[in-house]
Amino acid sequence: MLALLAWTTSLVVTAADLGPPFTVELSGGPLAPGQPGVVLVRPQRPLASLSAGLFGRQVELVPWANGRYLGLVGVGLDDPVGRAPLTLSYALEAGEVMQVELDVDVVDRAYPSNTLRVARRFVRPGPAARRQIRRERRELAELWREPSRERLWRGNFILPRQSELTSVFGVRRIFNGRLRSRHKGIDLDGSGGEPVAAANRGRVLFAGSRYYSGRTVILDHGLGLYTLYFHLRSVEVAAGQLVERGTVIGKLGSTGRVTGPHLHFAVRLSGIYVDPVTFLQLELAADPLASTAATRPASGPVSAPASAPASALEATAAQRL
Repeated sequence: MLALLAWTTSLVVTAADLGPPFTVELSGGPLAPGQPGVVLVRPQRPLASLSAGLFGRQVELVPWANGRYLGLVGVGLDDPVGRAPLTLSYALEAGEVMQVELDVDVVDRAYPSNTLRVARRFVRPGPAARRQIRRERRELAELWREPSRERLWRGNFILPRQSELTSVFGVRRIFNGRLRSRHKGIDLDGSGGEPVAAANRGRVLFAGSRYYSGRTVILDHGLGLYTLYFHLRSVEVAAGQLVERGTVIGKLGSTGRVTGPHLHFAVRLSGIYVDPVTFLQLELAADPLASTAATRPASGPVSAPASAPASALEATAAQRL
């Protein structure tokens, strides 16, 4: 569903330019914390430059079908609800940079909680483990520092495996009686050793072991978009390797902070985590860079949708971390 965004009163115009020379559409609106969307910009005259931002985060605009530009946007779990300005800066051939703001409605969204019991070392790690955790956080922050400027992804994203969804995005995690984290991905059930596939074309940013996530693969899809795959039994790719959508990147396992074998799958966009289920539902098949194979529909839905009530997931969510 496409909703035409309304221009706000902060629209900047000059005598020579009585309005923005493009239309903008947002799919999936109104957005909620943790939800991604698609912005489509259709220029009505040549532009020398065009850029966008939401919540102070850059929105990368890429050439799209039918002369349009596409941007992937997201609302973070900690972003405020209400109206948020989507800012577009543009320049005509004359070179003068102008700016326009559009109202994006951000609505509240309730997320469930679940309680898990894990080994004490995962909630009260010892001195050596704490040093390892701090080092890994620094290393991960360094990986995020310079995203690839090349768009590597092509067309729709797919689930890394077809299986039951045992925990949804955004769940408040209570470990051994204490609130410890928000679940920034989804958990997909399975047996150890089953294959895990790349959700889209990308370059392996990280392939190795981490204290909490166990054996881990992170794919860089370019322009600040990443997918993450946790708790693998084995890793089948190496850092720097370019993989295509559907390539087996590892085998499902139970390494790291887990209560059983499963895959934790996450999507990071412009510095925030968004709901992978909603992200995989974005319609990206009109990608002009996609081959015929890459434009086939994404894999079917997981067993339980992200919008399922907490009660529907309590029994299975407690079984997997």
